[in-house]
Amino acid sequence: SGLERSQSALEQTGWFETVDQIQWVGPRTVKVDANWVIPAALVRGILPGGEPRAFLVDSRGRRLEVDYPTQSNGLSGFPVIKGASRSSPPPPGDRWGDDVDAALSLHAEIRNAEWYPLIESIDVRRYLEDRELDLRTRRSTINWGRPPGNATIAEVSTRDKMKMLDYLVEIDALDTSGLVDIRTGNADLVYGHPEGR
Repeated sequence: SGLERSQSALEQTGWFETVDQIQWVGPRTVKVDANWVIPAALVRGILPGGEPRAFLVDSRGRRLEVDYPTQSNGLSGFPVIKGASRSSPPPPGDRWGDDVDAALSLHAEIRNAEWYPLIESIDVRRYLEDRELDLRTRRSTINWGRPPGNATIAEVSTRDKMKMLDYLVEIDALDTSGLVDIRTGNADLVYGHPEGR
């Protein structure tokens, strides 16, 4: 029926956790009982024709059926995830991948920090090889290390990394021109930016 096709079409957008029921309530009006997903981040990717875009994903890393120019300024409330191993987007409703999930996990930990507005993106390009994430500011790269809850024995806790970043903001050293490595809690500052930013 038309309502079943409508339900299927709504589910395929990726915008709904569930579409429980669609019913006619008037000659030209339908009522939809559904649970929306909440957009959580923008993932940089490339359309099949080669155009770079920023794709919305929900908090579980599933692609939503909306994308924007990569330089879009109207979405400042969303973190940007760069360097995903899967550059072409999955179909709406499908998960992007483990690297995007790791970035979303890190974002959940840092989004309320005083210094969060300095973060321009979460870079996941090293995730598949060594399971590490980087935070990018306007002028620096912060080597966060493994995602929250997955630190190696040599890394300090997420709480200690957050304290280190609080301290770097306090001494005005977070947005330096270089690499800041906070994995061990010593905030090694390496001036001169790493290649491939």
